[in-house]
Amino acid sequence: MINKICILGRGKLGNQWYQFFKSAGIHSCITSTQNTIGLHNAISFCNNNTLVLICTPSQVIADIASKFESTEAIIAHCSGADDLEIINSTNAAVVYPLQSFSQQTPIDFTKVPVFIQSNNAEILIQLKILLMGISLQTIESNNYSRLQLHHAAVWANNFSTALLSQAYTLLGKEMYTHLLPLIKETFTMQRIQNPMQNQTGPALRNDLSTINKHQQLLQKMPKALEAYNALSQLIVEQHKDI
Repeated sequence: MINKICILGRGKLGNQWYQFFKSAGIHSCITSTQNTIGLHNAISFCNNNTLVLICTPSQVIADIASKFESTEAIIAHCSGADDLEIINSTNAAVVYPLQSFSQQTPIDFTKVPVFIQSNNAEILIQLKILLMGISLQTIESNNYSRLQLHHAAVWANNFSTALLSQAYTLLGKEMYTHLLPLIKETFTMQRIQNPMQNQTGPALRNDLSTINKHQQLLQKMPKALEAYNALSQLIVEQHKDI
């Protein structure tokens, strides 16, 4: 059974994982994948009771995983968009926490859904025992369902953040603070009912006069104008049959 965690990658996710497992009392190590000595020590740390979590960009997962095949550890990546098979090992797994991470704000992993995958039934059992034993919401997944979740998360998190950044650019720091109650209410409502039922605004009302005024404000920001028009059309398309 898994009794040790080896985390590869000292970015936002790697550091958050390390702090969480350490606080849960699980013997853990963490190293940068660019640190040759650190990787050597990590390999020495691992055995067949170790879960290796690769918290790196997609393009280096396979290479990093190959360095740990001789350890007999369970080797898992934490990516939402990459297939399980990117790791060429019979001990391959995925442990994907569906959340956005930062260096500044600690994450309560017990409130984060964690999607797991392996072609080895014994490994799935070990992952469930480990993760559910420390109160994590553990859900089995496959390559397609995980990719769908990751794709939807980009819309919900990355794109919404880009839109808020555009609002900040338009208003500046002081004026942007006036939007905060609206932003809070907007995201609170998404927890209550289908987002389609929460939509408001000029595109939904076919308020062409207001849309034209907004477009005029964006004449010197062609990329933002293009996004405004595309999103307005998306709103129209989403509600044309409602």
